[in-house]
Amino acid sequence: RQGLADLEADLEGGAEPTWASVVERLETIRAPLEYAWGVVGHLMGVKNSEPLREAHQKAQPEVVKAMSSYSQSKAVYTAFNALASQQDLDDAQRRVVEKQLKDMVLAGVGLDGPEQTKFNELKLELAELSTKFSNHVLDDTKAFKKKVTSPDEVKGFPDSLKAATAAAAAAAGDEDATASEGPWLITLDMPVYVPLMQNAEHRPLREEVYRAFTTRAGSGENDNSAIVGRVLELRQEMAELLGKACYAEVSLESKMAGTVGAVTDLIEQLREAAHPAAARELEDLRVFAEEGGQEESLALWDLTFWAERRREA
Repeated sequence: RQGLADLEADLEGGAEPTWASVVERLETIRAPLEYAWGVVGHLMGVKNSEPLREAHQKAQPEVVKAMSSYSQSKAVYTAFNALASQQDLDDAQRRVVEKQLKDMVLAGVGLDGPEQTKFNELKLELAELSTKFSNHVLDDTKAFKKKVTSPDEVKGFPDSLKAATAAAAAAAGDEDATASEGPWLITLDMPVYVPLMQNAEHRPLREEVYRAFTTRAGSGENDNSAIVGRVLELRQEMAELLGKACYAEVSLESKMAGTVGAVTDLIEQLREAAHPAAARELEDLRVFAEEGGQEESLALWDLTFWAERRREA
């Protein structure tokens, strides 16, 4: 933060804003924190642990405050406005300056006093809820474990999937597990879930795994329903503080579509164009599955399996 304070002091002291003295200097100030926090975020996804969660929870408020201080600096915003009027910027530089100005407006640089304080409180709560949401999904993903002992249930598994699930079973205590004899431990990790849904011939297993995957964090102690509702409330409050009718308008400030109506129109155009083709493809797949021996009506946990069989055909 000292770097930002020094930059603000120089700008407020009359230093002329230039690309090097503002943009490059600000990037140098922000980059270490943004990079380090990005690494932490990556570790939260791939190497999550209770000590890491505690450290993340402790550091997150300060990180959010620091990042907000960059984007809500009046001195920096004024300097970027001055840069925007300069004629010696090339197209790429001008794009960077214009985007920074827009990002700062959306980050609340134009708010003052109680409104900015409220905005920052909402931003911090939103960050905390985002982390909690992800942790709930991860916890439910890790919680699902199904031990399979019948070779009939793993029929169709590629050798790599048998090996991976047998290794998981061995790590969980079945030390004699082998790829050919089992047992096999099914999880919801993507390297297991995707090939299983593509290749498992045992339909009840596909259904059980599919339902477990698609309902993660949908009930019990990790239920994200209340979090989703609160996130919507926070986004609406933030949008109103920024003078927008809804959060969609905030999001579209940085996108080409322009308006909520334009997005809705485009989605409807795509639906009208794609739906008939999708219906035909689904019917073709249903017939293909029927010819392949499926007697039950085609369900969601069948689609990937039969699509893969058709691709192979």
